[in-house]
Amino acid sequence: MPPIKLHKWYFATLLLFVIATSCSNKSIPLKINENAAIEMPTDYIPLSIIDVAYDKVKTNAEGELYYDNEYGYRYWKKSDGKFYLDEKYKGKN
Repeated sequence: MPPIKLHKWYFATLLLFVIATSCSNKSIPLKINENAAIEMPTDYIPLSIIDVAYDKVKTNAEGELYYDNEYGYRYWKKSDGKFYLDEKYKGKN
């Protein structure tokens, strides 16, 4: 069996090292807290009926779909597919 020449494996090892280091995550993305409180304007009046993107909809323990907007108002999905402002907020406007 002929002896293994290291210079033949040098290029392959170097290539693997370059690929491995270039694929590593060198920067950590800034995490944004979506649940952070947003200062509510004093003249904010929530809409009574809204449409919501499906990826922002949540489900409670009873299986009902709801959406909490950035100001903390909760909307519930009705049978027509739209989200209606929770009744507890109706008298605050």
